[in-house]
Amino acid sequence: MAILIIDDCKDTQMLIKKFLEDDCKANLVFADSGQAGIETLNDEIELILLDIVMPGKDGIETCKEIKSMTAYKDIPIIIVTQHKEIDVLEKAFAAGASDFIGKPFNRIELRARVCSMMMLSKEMKKRQEKELELTKLSTLDGLTGVSNRRYFDQMLEREMGTATRNGTPLSLILFDVDFFKRYNDRYGHLAGDEALKAIAEVSRQQLKRPADIVCRYGGEEFVVLLPDTRIDGAFIVAEEMRRAIEALQLPHEDSEISEVLTVSLGVAELTDAKAETPSMLIKHADAALYHAKNNGRNKTVSYNKELVQCSFLSNTCEL
Repeated sequence: MAILIIDDCKDTQMLIKKFLEDDCKANLVFADSGQAGIETLNDEIELILLDIVMPGKDGIETCKEIKSMTAYKDIPIIIVTQHKEIDVLEKAFAAGASDFIGKPFNRIELRARVCSMMMLSKEMKKRQEKELELTKLSTLDGLTGVSNRRYFDQMLEREMGTATRNGTPLSLILFDVDFFKRYNDRYGHLAGDEALKAIAEVSRQQLKRPADIVCRYGGEEFVVLLPDTRIDGAFIVAEEMRRAIEALQLPHEDSEISEVLTVSLGVAELTDAKAETPSMLIKHADAALYHAKNNGRNKTVSYNKELVQCSFLSNTCEL
């Protein structure tokens, strides 16, 4: 952890160093201007001591800019100033300052205020870490570890907005496990859970870009969101997933189509971002999935509105 001191006066810097270096269990980092201080910011900084009167960017402007930066807006800032006028202090607090120390300051006051703010900073970091962990947990499926339905709904809404604004494509894959009820009846629900975990993990491994996500949609059903992807590209991804899941070689003696566990997949693309809704895109993928399951299973089907042309190539069905 570190304390950043932003002050253009070398004497003030030396005095702060003298008062704090023996009492504070933190590295002291110095900058002689507002801009230099901003450029010095990093994740180790837990407190900032900031002078108001400096050449170029003054303390008030510097404070405002730091508080506008998402990564550093929660770092407490103590204003160090010889100006004790009410209007100056009001501007400092309005800019985001947490406290102030008047110049000339004494060692006891400086140490007390700094220690108090360091404790506050540590507590804020702990709270943020807990909130981040809770947020992460709230978006994950408890069984498979992939994203959950809630997160998918949020991301689909966001990605459809992006596609509408930028005129970029968006595709979706919906798939579920063939004869999964029979699998559970035959091998037990614990084995079924393990199968779902394996399917989720191998599906995630087929995704190559950070923006692509696989989510558990419900039960044995999964959904994959592919931003900036046309339906032909999504079809390729879906086929890679289908083959990878089949390659797991999970025995399924009660399947009507294979000796191992397989999946059927439906693929759809957002064709009219301004007219279509998230539920319509899901409905299209679901229609393609339904067609796959009713035409042999263990295949990928791409949706189009005509639903009349179907060609069987190897183990796939194009709609």
